Amino acid sequence: DLVVQVPRHPGPGETVLGSDYATYPGGKGANQAVAAARAGAQVEMWGAVGSDGFGRFLKENLDQNGVDTRHLRELEGPSGIALITVDRAGQNRIVVSPGANGRYTPAQLPPWTPAAMVLLQLEIPLATVQAVAEQAFAQGIPVLLNPAPVAPLPGSLLRQVRYLVLNESEAAALAQSPVETPAQAEKVAQALQRQGIP
Repeated sequence: DLVVQVPRHPGPGETVLGSDYATYPGGKGANQAVAAARAGAQVEMWGAVGSDGFGRFLKENLDQNGVDTRHLRELEGPSGIALITVDRAGQNRIVVSPGANGRYTPAQLPPWTPAAMVLLQLEIPLATVQAVAEQAFAQGIPVLLNPAPVAPLPGSLLRQVRYLVLNESEAAALAQSPVETPAQAEKVAQALQRQGIP
């Protein structure tokens, strides 16, 4: 993640001055893996990094945090990165360049091993997410999905997800309804349940 603090987010065609940028290991899947490992879980990371300095940086961070990276593939080309601006109110704007994540296909998935849970997000291709969720569901393994970057999700995938972890903008996009009040949040949650989320 390349992060810059800004006084306010720029409008279309506008340039604003920000802070010095900071580089952090990131990626939604890697963040999930590190958080689970720090909480004491045994974590195996499936995914891809590029053949660049960012890829080495990301793998080293996972290794240092006790994440098993034996199935983390290195693909030719750039790693995925996120360009993030954060304003004074703490609101962020994120642009993700998928890099190697966008080239991680179902054919590259490793053989299955026993697992207590599978954590997924949408920074890898939807076909790969669906392949993993389908296999986990067939084996009775609970699936947690962070649907970001938000995209339309097939009902077949939603029915295989046990836990959906999302913010208000993702919830609003999936339910096609605003989420600005507790009552709206409850209405959106009910709409998502009707789409197949348990």
